[in-house]
Amino acid sequence: MIINPPVKPRFIPATSLWNPWAMLMALEEKRNETRHWSTTYRGPIVIHAAQRFQPGERLKCAEQPFKEVFLATILKDVDWDALGGRTAAAYDKVIRDLMPCSALLCIVNIVDCRETTSKAAARHRYGDYEEAFGDYNPGRYAFVTEMVRVFEEPIPYSGKQGWFHVPEELVL
Repeated sequence: MIINPPVKPRFIPATSLWNPWAMLMALEEKRNETRHWSTTYRGPIVIHAAQRFQPGERLKCAEQPFKEVFLATILKDVDWDALGGRTAAAYDKVIRDLMPCSALLCIVNIVDCRETTSKAAARHRYGDYEEAFGDYNPGRYAFVTEMVRVFEEPIPYSGKQGWFHVPEELVL
């Protein structure tokens, strides 16, 4: 099945991702977005961090390689001593506080869409991190992206499932 965003003048297509995957896109650590559907669309899309950020997704942040990436980026300046040490509870609180939800984070360009064949093939083609940050099971699709721009601050915005549109004046 191929699903393309409808074209609307003065709007940019957007898609919502759950955290931590939305934040990984904005940090330029995740380059591909995997979906169960294909697209022939090539061009800019806005990455939106969904409202949902449940305990299961937060637990992912404490696993490798997620934890390694976050400790080197958004968590590098955290005063862990002021939080009583780097405990699981402190880590979870900081992650919840620093992960934007219901917000536009960045614009990327979709440059290709490739059918996935296996996790091993994804690891070989894209590297260990990318394989860990996506669902590369057979029969899915990797939207291959290039970073265009990360917004200085997250832009509060209510997203939707699938494709939706964001007014250009908000993000350009």
